[in-house]
Amino acid sequence: FVTKLNFHITTDFIKTSVTEGATSKDNVEISWGLDEIDFKNKKVLIIEDVVDSAATLKQVIKVLKDLGATEVKVVTLLDKVNGRKTEFKPDWSVVTTDTNDWLVGWGLDVNEWGRRFGFIASVKDEYK
Repeated sequence: FVTKLNFHITTDFIKTSVTEGATSKDNVEISWGLDEIDFKNKKVLIIEDVVDSAATLKQVIKVLKDLGATEVKVVTLLDKVNGRKTEFKPDWSVVTTDTNDWLVGWGLDVNEWGRRFGFIASVKDEYK
């Protein structure tokens, strides 16, 4: 779909990790290119595979706004609403589910297993 857009876009990937029990942006580590991107007065679209607890995602959005982004929107493949630890709703989602199961397929994996499945499936606890 990117070829159909008639405006300039910059694409980058970030990697995030969060300290267990994090409550502030200081507990979120963001790496892969954010130092090279000027977010001031920019609109940002975060494309996420799964929104589960949303704790890290909310903190990332705050960091982006602190860096000057005027608007931050989120689109996700899977919105796991029962996993929320904070109030959050993505702007767009392909599938909304109430499962708390670990899911594999379409890029989702358990220890690199199941990532290339052409479907999404839940994994029993004993196989994690």
